[in-house]
Amino acid sequence: MKRRLSLPSSEGGAAERKQEEHPRRSKRQARTIDSKQGSGGGAKAVDALRFHTESEPEKWAREENAPDDEEEDIASEEEFYRETSIDALAALVARAQSIVLLTGAGVSLASGIPTYRGSEGFWTIGSKNYTPQAIATNRMYRSHPHECWKYFVERHFQCKSAEPNEAHRAIARLEKLVETRGGDFTLVSQNVDGLHLRAGSRKPLEIHGNLSYVRCLDDNCEGSRELSPFPYSNPRGDDDEGKHGVCDPKLVICSRCKRHPVRPSVLFFDENYDEEIYRAGSATEALEKADLLIMAGTQACTQLPSIMIAIAAQNGIDVVDINPNLNGALYENFYHRPLLWVNDKAEVAFPRLNRALLEQLERGGSSGGGGGGGG
Repeated sequence: MKRRLSLPSSEGGAAERKQEEHPRRSKRQARTIDSKQGSGGGAKAVDALRFHTESEPEKWAREENAPDDEEEDIASEEEFYRETSIDALAALVARAQSIVLLTGAGVSLASGIPTYRGSEGFWTIGSKNYTPQAIATNRMYRSHPHECWKYFVERHFQCKSAEPNEAHRAIARLEKLVETRGGDFTLVSQNVDGLHLRAGSRKPLEIHGNLSYVRCLDDNCEGSRELSPFPYSNPRGDDDEGKHGVCDPKLVICSRCKRHPVRPSVLFFDENYDEEIYRAGSATEALEKADLLIMAGTQACTQLPSIMIAIAAQNGIDVVDINPNLNGALYENFYHRPLLWVNDKAEVAFPRLNRALLEQLERGGSSGGGGGGGG
């Protein structure tokens, strides 16, 4: 029976009870799941979740001070991963009644949208360079609204000029295939580019927002809960159509309160998830009902995706990571074992998955192909 993950638990012995339920997990891993839980379940619980779980210094301090006995039973990388095939994944999809697909920035790389990690993410304000994690915060936006607005205008038009790639289109097709045979399919995207919608996905849960929309920066304004389309059609912020080039856009004032600037409707790094804007509760509730979690293009190291991994682990469902590289972030931070790994790029894997799924369904293949088999 699936156990509901309550979203830290204050009940004594919670970690020990979870370890008894999952004997292959270490004490350290059992504690990790409790530290990521909130005060209740469902949509209200995720309102308390921050974008990031902890800073790197906090992580280092926690690991440095961890008692030695909490290092027991940590799986080796070989135990943690099991490489699997597209045919085996198709068999899992064919058998599943409810599927959650979690996508991240890697899915949009083939569309020309960078992940903004490393040097490609720097943005200059005055004489200082900032990373997205520094500039994309509520605090920075309020202290430097014009400069931050320029940053997001450039990001908006970069996303607007991009086209969905084969991964986006195949994911939309996969949604139709699953739902046509009576299954449930929930797409949970961390991307803010809107490419899943443009590719035909009907109802993605965009848990980090969408750069195609803006709302008021002032939380007390009604306009802070109302999404409006991006206010102009070119990166200069005027009414003239022009080439994507000079970017010195005007700061736009909210039409509701006529006092405060608008902001992009994306989750800043220092903000909490919620249900109303970011559908975070819907994402966790979908996973509670799921019997398969597929991840693609993500390290799943922000708060809500990490909670989703924790739910999958507690409920004992298969987790498949589509990734051209071993996902070291999952190995270090999570404990679902074995994690099934499809060693391929998303834009290659998903079209192949759809073809394999169609073949299996045509020959009644929901009973064939072993779950999680290699090769």
